[in-house]
Amino acid sequence: MRERAAQFASEGMLDEIIVSIAPVTLGRGRPMFTAAYDLELLELDRNSAFACARYAVRGGRANH
Repeated sequence: MRERAAQFASEGMLDEIIVSIAPVTLGRGRPMFTAAYDLELLELDRNSAFACARYAVRGGRANH
């Protein structure tokens, strides 16, 4: 699934991303994309142990 989302992102075909984030106790977790993108946080909520974030994709890859 991550690979498919990364393909859409690299082609500029994503306008919104919704993710559920679980805290990581050990390690660094797994990146969703291999490149950085310009995102705007639209909404952040929490349900039990997860944070749910909704981002708008604002253009292509960010200059990082």
